[in-house]
Amino acid sequence: MHVGARIELTAQIQAFDRVAEIGDQGVIQEMHTGGHLTVRMDDGRPQFPRRTEVTVIPDDRRSTYERDLAAAKRAGRAWGCTCGADNPPHYDSCHECQRPSWTCAACGTVNTSARSDCDECSCTMPAELLGDKAEGFEMTYEEWIGTQIGPRVVGGRYDHGDDASAYDVLAIDPGPRPLGTWPVWQITVRGTDGQERTHCSGWDSRRDRVRTDQTR
Repeated sequence: MHVGARIELTAQIQAFDRVAEIGDQGVIQEMHTGGHLTVRMDDGRPQFPRRTEVTVIPDDRRSTYERDLAAAKRAGRAWGCTCGADNPPHYDSCHECQRPSWTCAACGTVNTSARSDCDECSCTMPAELLGDKAEGFEMTYEEWIGTQIGPRVVGGRYDHGDDASAYDVLAIDPGPRPLGTWPVWQITVRGTDGQERTHCSGWDSRRDRVRTDQTR
């Protein structure tokens, strides 16, 4: 057993509220005293099994697409392409039609419907666009502010999921503002009541909508 070896779990492991099942696979990143390992699982998340809870996969038993897909289905982590094929969560393109997909930078979920937002946490950026892969996709300020502002632009109309909450964007100050100043960014809007308000509420793609009607 060594760093870089591909392993398969022989026990169920849980870390950070994420469960890895028996048969899930990954690659050893670190080996620690006391018999613990740091393993990057094929779904992109880390797990920390003991040596006794994994088995090294020989080169001639490396995962095939079918084995990966079966394991992903058992764990409920297969994603469905618009062409109808199922794919393991660590694939970045469809095995059958080769349509590209991406993994959410915030929670690691593979995008399942060719949209720009994640089904699980509504992060609006693919992992490969965020930060340095070797650093764990740490967001820059510009990347973070992009997730907060979302698709909103000055002059656009949006709502929070119903007509009564419609608003027009009058100004956006993306910041960053001087150290110690709160909020670090802000947006000024006019609601249906005609009142102007300034706040720093981030875009929530689970409910917020772009309106197609004209700005007043």
